[in-house]
Amino acid sequence: MKKIIFLITFLTFSYAQAEVIEFSAIGESKRASYFLNTSTVNEIEKNVIEVKTLTTLKKPGKTTEGLKYYTLVSSELINCEKKEIKKIQSDFYNFRINAKFHQLLTISLEKSDDKLIAKWALTSQNKGLLQGTLLKSEKDDDAIWYPATDKGSVNQGIVGVACSAYLKNKILNTN
Repeated sequence: MKKIIFLITFLTFSYAQAEVIEFSAIGESKRASYFLNTSTVNEIEKNVIEVKTLTTLKKPGKTTEGLKYYTLVSSELINCEKKEIKKIQSDFYNFRINAKFHQLLTISLEKSDDKLIAKWALTSQNKGLLQGTLLKSEKDDDAIWYPATDKGSVNQGIVGVACSAYLKNKILNTN
């Protein structure tokens, strides 16, 4: 009986520690599919917001240490007025979401310690569950701002969708 109580307590504690993040599809390139969390857009200062993005690569990338990764979860700052973006933190994972890109694709991440569980669904028949391990976490205190003005670029897409979500949330919260 003590073992069962311990197991229930452990599982409850482990689940309570998990961070759940919802991502929606925003674009695709030859290199990757891109997703953005629009529900947790945080204003850092006037016209500067922080967002979380998820990139799932079609072919593996390599960290500076030579580790193969397929998925990158990043925290990025966006200046909506200047249309600039900079990546301030990146988490590299060893799994890839094998789903054809679609606007309706949603990814839910449960992050706990060094594990990441990705649940994705397009339809009830086309869904999946993956678990990956954090390979590397990298914080960039010296990140530089990049322009997000090139038409059709990934950065332009991220900035456009994130700033629209920010303005929408700002308008809804003032009413």
